[in-house]
Amino acid sequence: MKKKKDQNKAAANKWTPYFIVTNKEKVIRTDVLEGYRTAESKQLGKDVFADADYTSDSLVKPLYAPLTMAKLLEINTYHMRACRTKAEDVAGNGWKLTPTVENPSEEQKKIIEDFIGGQEESIEETIKKLQLDKELVGYFAMEVAREFNAFDGKVNMIKHIPAHTVRIHKEGNKYCQYRNNKKTWFRNYDYKMDIERKTGREAKAKCIR
Repeated sequence: MKKKKDQNKAAANKWTPYFIVTNKEKVIRTDVLEGYRTAESKQLGKDVFADADYTSDSLVKPLYAPLTMAKLLEINTYHMRACRTKAEDVAGNGWKLTPTVENPSEEQKKIIEDFIGGQEESIEETIKKLQLDKELVGYFAMEVAREFNAFDGKVNMIKHIPAHTVRIHKEGNKYCQYRNNKKTWFRNYDYKMDIERKTGREAKAKCIR
């Protein structure tokens, strides 16, 4: 009698529902959900920042490890297609300048065209990478470089930074990137203090060389 009960219990444990009702009251078949399931045998990367980094550098620890979220792109084909399609839609297939005032300055137009055309990669490709990061990990990071690296120099470069390598400081005024076992600090675009790139130390504007 006990053996029969055990067999019934095992059969119940193997039972699989035909569909699932989500918290948004949508009905999805379980065979469809299987296509989105992450294989348990595939190991995801750990957080590139150690717990000690968050404490010693006063960084904000994300709720989920961004590297893990980024690697989901390699695991799930449907997720990859959805994220890349949205990123490409946001980036578009080109750009044009549209004046917002009467008698726009041709000189200013030339400056903007030279800036956009003078980047290492096209502005569309940069926007695509930024949007893809936002879809994957929930935020993106972009470096804004100034002429001669001067504190208040003219902006002459914008560049994508892989979002999973960046964490924000608790004060919200600077960011730390950890990559290839090295840390680099960036100040927030409109922050009035200067930041020492290797240590994150703050100083008055134009005092760091």
